[in-house]
Amino acid sequence: MRRLGLSTALLLLAGCAATPPGPVTSAPATPAETPQTATPQPGQRLSGTRWVWFETVSGGSRLAAPKSGMYLLDFGANGFIRVTADCNRGSARYKYDSGKLEVSPAALTRMACPPGGQGARFAADLDRAESARLDGGMLALGLPGGGAMRLAPLKSSRYECDGGLRFGLVDLPGDDAAVEFDSRYFRAARVQSASGVAYEGAGVRFASKGDEAQLDLGEQALRGCKVKR
Repeated sequence: MRRLGLSTALLLLAGCAATPPGPVTSAPATPAETPQTATPQPGQRLSGTRWVWFETVSGGSRLAAPKSGMYLLDFGANGFIRVTADCNRGSARYKYDSGKLEVSPAALTRMACPPGGQGARFAADLDRAESARLDGGMLALGLPGGGAMRLAPLKSSRYECDGGLRFGLVDLPGDDAAVEFDSRYFRAARVQSASGVAYEGAGVRFASKGDEAQLDLGEQALRGCKVKR
């Protein structure tokens, strides 16, 4: 367990890439409004902010977040952080008082993630973090020896489709995105589209033009989707 000083107050980021689900018959709830941008402002509490891992710099080396899996931190108002580390999910207890933060080791599921992930490293560095500050719009969690985890504010758009089904589209560093559906995340890469925007991943395809979109997720086809404002 580490204590870290929060030298400046913060603002707005967390599920995992999973096997696409079968048909869905009810409308799953999705948190937050649309669009959603975490832009830290002075005086903002840490609770209620969501972040996506961008990189870790330590000992003169740089480890970029993998282009697979999901690495998210969601600071709740109930004293818990929802942690997504590659294909595993869980939580860590935290306390924030007068600029100080205590974080317990994250309790995560133990799924076998695809090769190349950095879930264990992400969770271990989170527990080692000693400080927090804003750095060019990023959240920097200081590590022993002068290193830092750098996380970008999560940005997402929410869609409501025919039948009341809902999903979110989360921007990731680079050209990737993730579909947030039924409290799970499905990563996809941007692909060329004749018009509008399109993303494709394992068992997932998203296409949009303006405020309208459609989503194919496993056997489920969501149609008539519109941005929820």
